[in-house]
Amino acid sequence: MKRYATLILIASMTAACAGQVPPAASAASAGTPEPTAPAPGAPAEVVAPAGQQPTVAPAAAQPAAAQPATATQPTAAAAASPGALGTLHGTITSTPAGAAKSAVLYLEDGPVAQPVNGAVSNKQMSFSPYISVITTGAKVTFTNNDPFPHNIFTPDHEKWDLGQLEQHGTKTKTFAKPGAYALLCNLHPNMKAYVLVVPSSYFVKSDSKGNFTLKDVPAGTYKVSVWAPGVATSTQTVSVGADTSANFELHR
Repeated sequence: MKRYATLILIASMTAACAGQVPPAASAASAGTPEPTAPAPGAPAEVVAPAGQQPTVAPAAAQPAAAQPATATQPTAAAAASPGALGTLHGTITSTPAGAAKSAVLYLEDGPVAQPVNGAVSNKQMSFSPYISVITTGAKVTFTNNDPFPHNIFTPDHEKWDLGQLEQHGTKTKTFAKPGAYALLCNLHPNMKAYVLVVPSSYFVKSDSKGNFTLKDVPAGTYKVSVWAPGVATSTQTVSVGADTSANFELHR
């Protein structure tokens, strides 16, 4: 019995000398922290074998935050609505009285819906038409239908001269600036006509009684001018609506 107790004592001493921890020792007594569960959504640590670095497992994919829906912008065509159109009408009177029947009414600050060109012919020693109206930057084509030559020039503004225009000949002139141009022929002093260059494509000629009607005008407020040969131009500010009336008086 004494021998058996001695053997047990020897075995215990041998284990202690080897630095082994008795199986009954707790994790706390060995200095190792208790493992804890990872927080929700955090990457989980994977315990690696001895001698290797621990790795981190990817966290579970979280659903993306919902983004606010973006409203579709309407296209320009869908957003635009046609503007209202109006009519401007009235009567032009003048001193002398004959000027009113050769008057032209136009919008000084109206839009150019489309360029308006002109054509003037020489026929039976006359310019035809007597008054041509074109938009700024447009052109006039001159044609000689007489069996003899003509000349075409103007003393107004740039004071140009197209030279001689032979029978069946044609010449073209571009008008870069607004204004009224008298057309003359130095071979036939009795010939005279006019080209009126206006800044917008909204214009109308008066009738033989001086009445006018300008249709399909975009609703708005404009400077409205009336021109006629031999008298001063008259200008008014007019707000054009569905049906608008305005009268003008012309004087020298």
